[in-house]
Amino acid sequence: MTASTPYSGIRYLYNVLDTRSPSYNDALSVVGFTNTGGGTKSPLCSSNPTLNGIISNFFSPLPTNGNPNNTNLAGSSCRQWVS
Repeated sequence: MTASTPYSGIRYLYNVLDTRSPSYNDALSVVGFTNTGGGTKSPLCSSNPTLNGIISNFFSPLPTNGNPNNTNLAGSSCRQWVS
């Protein structure tokens, strides 16, 4: 499959960060964000054109506005789901 091949349905790209990991803060700075108003966003979650350009070849980007279930308090292009 290439970037131009249509695919019906919705796909999500997700990263799982374990807060117990000794490298949690390093991982968060690369692929996560702090889910608070004005929170710090990684390059991946801050609408970085280089990274989002690559990702959007295969996935539709999430909007930076909107806050479903308080998963985007920082105005990020990512969402935080805690289980």
